Formats: sequence, structure tokens, C-alpha cells
Amino acid sequence: MTFVELYSEILIRLGGNLVDIELSTEDVAIAFKSAIRTFKQKAHNTYRRKWMAIDVSKGIDTYTIPDNITDGVKVIRPGALSGFAGTQDVFTQNAIIDMLPTAVNQSCTGIAMLEYTLLASRMKEMSLYTATDVDFQIDKFRHEITFFNTPQQNETWFVEVYEDLTDDEYSDIDWIVRWTLAESKIILGNAYRKFGGSIPGPSGVISLPGSELIQEGTQDKTDLLQEIEEMTDGNIDYWGVYFG
Repeated sequence: MTFVELYSEILIRLGGNLVDIELSTEDVAIAFKSAIRTFKQKAHNTYRRKWMAIDVSKGIDTYTIPDNITDGVKVIRPGALSGFAGTQDVFTQNAIIDMLPTAVNQSCTGIAMLEYTLLASRMKEMSLYTATDVDFQIDKFRHEITFFNTPQQNETWFVEVYEDLTDDEYSDIDWIVRWTLAESKIILGNAYRKFGGSIPGPSGVISLPGSELIQEGTQDKTDLLQEIEEMTDGNIDYWGVYFG
């Protein structure tokens, strides 16, 4: 749903198809931003989780990331434990070979359970020596990711990250639409109250339900927050893959 469609829906829900609703696009935009901000703070799943590929260069540890990336989970180096030739330096290759059981070095057939158990424990040690587990930090204000394990060669690393949805995607979430409507009621109610609850009309004084709209909008927001606490807001998981 686009913002224009959202704006039209909010006006119709407020009765705009029957009476003139003095609610500008800026008013609804503020209500919409409030809905997204509250949703991010309160809801149990507010971002898309995906993999982002970063082409790292030898000796460079800081890279620019898209503006909508908010946090990271982990880094995978596809070449860290495979294809030794050309993907590992000599020290790393020798470290891996030294740590593997003899039977594994010579052949993968007839491997004993004891050796398999030993291999599993050694794999954890390998991740430390070969920097398979990469420590990193995402600065969402500067839109940068910094790897504390500086790349030793040119290759592609995959970072599991969280990113914001687009405004159109957020507007497709029913909870967001209903919170936007609740905020719009409060904005409209405050505007009505500035006129003292009534304005003169061609047929006499017209009553403006300012206090009623504020009360209704406030109650709607309370109910929506309760839905999040009870996890009945209808939110779904967002997954995706991003290359670039």
C-alpha cells in the first residue's frame, strides 16, 4: 500500500466519504511515523532478517552498508574452511592440518566415532585460529560495518542482518494502519477542541466531537499495545536475501 492509498483509507475510516475531514497529508504522515516508531519499539518482530553479501578487500576493515540496515547477527566466510589453495594463507593452512586428526588428514573413510568427536571439538578451535567467527560492529548512524578481524585477502563475506521494511511494506501491516488511524483521531480531536467544541454553520452551531475523538483514539492505542503484549497483532516474519 502506498502512502496515498493509506491517506485515503484513513480519511474514509474517519467518515471522509460522508463529511469533510480537515486532515492534511502532513497530519497523516506524522501519525504514520508514530505508528512505525511505536511498532519498532514494542512489537516482537519489526524488521526483515536477511543475508547481505559484502566484497571485502585485503587490509580494509570498514565498509558502507545500506541506510536501512539496523543490526547484525553473524558473519560467514564461505572460503574459511574449504578450498585451502588460494583462500588461506600458509600459516592458516598448516594450523588446520595440524589440528585435524591423522585419519581425517589421510582419508575420510572409516573414521572412528572418537575421532569424529575430536574433530567436532577442534572445529571450535579452528574458528578462533582462522577467524571463521568474525567479530564486527554496525554503526547504524554512520551506516558502516567494521570487522575486527581485518580481511587478509579479497573475498566475499556474508553478514546476517536486520533491516527496516519500506514505508509501503509497513503500511500493509494492519496494526500500523490502525495505529495511524488512532493517532489521526487524536490529531483531529485536538484541532476540534481549539474551536471550543463547536463552530457556526449555515444551519446553526455545529458540534465538533474533539474530546470524544481523543478519548477514542487513546483507547484504540491502549488496545493495540495490548495486542502486541499478547502477540495477537498478526505480525509475521520477514526474510530475504540481499546481494551488494
